[in-house]
This record gives sequence, structure tokens and C-alpha cells, in this order.
Amino acid sequence: MMDAVKAYLSLRRATGFEDEQMPNACWTALAHFAAERKETRIRTQTAIDWAVQGPSLAQRDERLKTVCRFARHLRVEDDGHELPPTNHFGYRKWRRVAVHLLRE
Repeated sequence: MMDAVKAYLSLRRATGFEDEQMPNACWTALAHFAAERKETRIRTQTAIDWAVQGPSLAQRDERLKTVCRFARHLRVEDDGHELPPTNHFGYRKWRRVAVHLLRE
């Protein structure tokens, strides 16, 4: 899976995307985590198990969503990759509403 990760990151960089949410070390960790399970394709349970290692709910959610984007990319050429659910952790970003805007 490491070759697929490298190709994916190279493509993203070439098209102007920067992966600020998930540093290269995390991508490497994902590839090694899958390799330890002798998996060459994205599997839902493996993606969830790997994402759970994030220290906060927000990070776990972001890790899983990143794997989902990666899986969608890989499924174009190989539908053997599973597509994990993006809302598995039920995390939702909340933004504060500026009170002074509500008064106007």
C-alpha cells in the first residue's frame, strides 16, 4: 500500500493540494498498519482501527475522512478497496456564533 500512498500524495501535490490535516508520517503509519495486517487494499475495519489511534475525537474523525478520500481515489482503478463510512465517529465541527452579529 506504500506505493499507492506515495502515488496519491504525489498526485495531490502536483495538482496543488497540501495535506495539512495529515502529515506524511501519518500516511506512512497507515501503510505500515495495513501491511502488518497483510492487507494491500483499504478495508473498513482496518481504517477505523487505525483512525482510533488518534488522540482526540476530532483527529480520529479527520483521519478516517482522509482515508475515505484515499479509498475513493483507489476505487477508480480497483473496486476491491472498501469505502469506510465518513461519519463513523459522529464528530461534528461546531463554530461559535458571534453574539454581536445576532443583535443587529
